Amino acid sequence: MNFAVVKLRFISPVHFGSGFLSGGGNGFGADTLFSALYLEALKTAKAKAQHLYELCAQNRLWWSDSFPYREDRIYLPKPLIRIASAKATDPGERKKFKKLEYIAADLFEEYLKGNFDWERNGNPVGTACTVAKNTRRDPDEQNMYYVGEVVFAPGTGLYVIVAYDDYSVLEEFSFLIDSLSASGIGGKRSIGKGQFKFTVEKHSAVEKHVRLGGGSESQTTESNKSDPDFMLLSGALPGQDELVPALDGASYLLQKRSGFVYSADGAQGVAVKKKDLYIFKSGSCFVHPFAGKIYDVSPDKADHEVLRYAKAMFWELK
Repeated sequence: MNFAVVKLRFISPVHFGSGFLSGGGNGFGADTLFSALYLEALKTAKAKAQHLYELCAQNRLWWSDSFPYREDRIYLPKPLIRIASAKATDPGERKKFKKLEYIAADLFEEYLKGNFDWERNGNPVGTACTVAKNTRRDPDEQNMYYVGEVVFAPGTGLYVIVAYDDYSVLEEFSFLIDSLSASGIGGKRSIGKGQFKFTVEKHSAVEKHVRLGGGSESQTTESNKSDPDFMLLSGALPGQDELVPALDGASYLLQKRSGFVYSADGAQGVAVKKKDLYIFKSGSCFVHPFAGKIYDVSPDKADHEVLRYAKAMFWELK
């Protein structure tokens, strides 16, 4: 399997949903990217969208959640494992450690050993702000609401790791991400939010540490092993036959994924809610990696299939 880092440089503020319009997250999940690319493919042809689904379902194409980068430095989620630190007795250090979200890939091994330099790590996250909007054109007849936005400084943005079995698959992904760059990702795209430029790059640490579960690059582990060696890079859920082994020795958080069905043709009507799906959050750690799958989350009375990407990509910790 081949790997690439796809960096998104946002040219407009972006809104990532977190349950409240006035708030927002720092990035998007792998399932959000799948939905966005699937809708872009549908704009071309249903066959192109079906082909995207088949590439993912057949383990030929995988990707991670989005994480921040600054210039040439990429950041990873904080792993959900206990780290022994020489500074653990300092209350100030404990507070900073608790608030830490992302760790620079070049400092990751130091972090795992308990030797972490906060200053060298820096803060890669974009600046969050709340912007007031008016639903009426006449400023004298104000009907205000507030939208949470993230603004990225020059040289910063979000990246995803892409795994592909053939260069033609990467070309297919690049075609769709290029189309998406103009449409935008996240909320409030109709008013120009979430647009970006992108680059496709190689990264030595990614080549060294990224692993896939299941049939593509299944990792063998000793049956008596108890330390989680694989950190999840994408929100994922094992298939029924993978669940019991995946839970053995795992350290994880669950994340509820929900939302409403969006029609690519822009058809208006009553909003229909997708079925909820609980997945393992990125940063969760496992002894036994798993592949995950794409789940059907169609509402009971849906007139078409609604899918949620929940395939697993891992960072090997040791």
